[in-house]
Amino acid sequence: MNATKALYEMDFHLWLKETVNLLCKGDVEKLDLENLAEEIEDMENSRKDALESNLIRVLQHLLKWKYQPQKQTNSRKASITEHSLSLNKAFKKVPA
Repeated sequence: MNATKALYEMDFHLWLKETVNLLCKGDVEKLDLENLAEEIEDMENSRKDALESNLIRVLQHLLKWKYQPQKQTNSRKASITEHSLSLNKAFKKVPA
């Protein structure tokens, strides 16, 4: 097991710093590629999950807004706005 891989098991934040340092230096041989690939994949999955969650929340509240007009509260309106803004922000981060 190389030193960087061992670091991953002991101190994740230090592993991150060391990985960034190695990437910036171009020292690919010392990288813990297995865990790096896993962390990048997890980041992508987390982004997808957040996007899906915000989309579901907006759709739920928009449907409730339309079909339950008696419950058109400021709280629901704020939630629609908040989750819509989060969706817009996420879409702007995606390269065209």
